[in-house]
Amino acid sequence: PANTTAWTQVALSANRAYTNYVASATVLGIYRSAPCYRWTLANAPTGLTATPSTNGVVALSWTASVGGAASYLIAVAPDSGGAPGTFTNLGSTAGVSFMTPALSPGTKYHFRVYARNGESALSAAASVQATTPAPISRAAADLRDAISGPNPFDVAVEAIQFVTIDKLTAAATVKIYTVAG
Repeated sequence: PANTTAWTQVALSANRAYTNYVASATVLGIYRSAPCYRWTLANAPTGLTATPSTNGVVALSWTASVGGAASYLIAVAPDSGGAPGTFTNLGSTAGVSFMTPALSPGTKYHFRVYARNGESALSAAASVQATTPAPISRAAADLRDAISGPNPFDVAVEAIQFVTIDKLTAAATVKIYTVAG
């Protein structure tokens, strides 16, 4: 724009580099400034999901930012009375999924994923919450480990009692069956 010291560019694409010049005209000629390179911010990722596993690892996945992103930054905060505590960075990835390190069991966490543009500036974040499973008792872990081999129903029954596990969660549910014979 003529005779202007500031302007706003509109309709720019996300995560793109743009070059701007400033030109001035005098009676001696037209002078152009050195180029100024700037990137637009990447759009925030969408559809963020968190899937905790029994070992405290949380699998995060999301849909890529519209317009792309150079990479994604992942941050986590423990829950503090229903709100996120202080966020710390877990790492970054160029893909659309991330596995956290093992987190404390039985704890609610808040996760954020930011998109980075070509200059490493961060977008707004996608957010999700997840709770890691409570640890199972030592007895339940021993029982799980003892029967992790062949299914007891797949082998010949020579004893009159055997054990199956309905569900392993914070406590094991155990049923004893008697084989009538």
